Amino acid sequence: MPNDPTEITVHELKERLDAGEDIFVLDVRTHMEWFAGRLADTDRRISYDTVPDFLNQLPSDRTTSICVYCRSGRRSRLVTDYLRAIGYTAARNLSGGVIAWHNAGYKLIAGE
Repeated sequence: MPNDPTEITVHELKERLDAGEDIFVLDVRTHMEWFAGRLADTDRRISYDTVPDFLNQLPSDRTTSICVYCRSGRRSRLVTDYLRAIGYTAARNLSGGVIAWHNAGYKLIAGE
């Protein structure tokens, strides 16, 4: 969905992060998934099913660019839709998630 304003490709995210853009990167996977490999620029990990309980850990400015990711893009799509519904106007889902990031040859960080 290249023209979907609620989606961002791994290539677009990588370019924007490399250019120094201020993007809040949110991992909504489990702790074990996070431990196995995550994007280096991740700002916060909140399990997708607990996001409503931890909104205080997200930027208070609801116009902040937020990129939400999971393993494949399914859980992060749910969270992105939720965030946009409560007013986070610049929340975007990482298309394909960590799988697409890895398949594009981009680095993942493992461990604590």
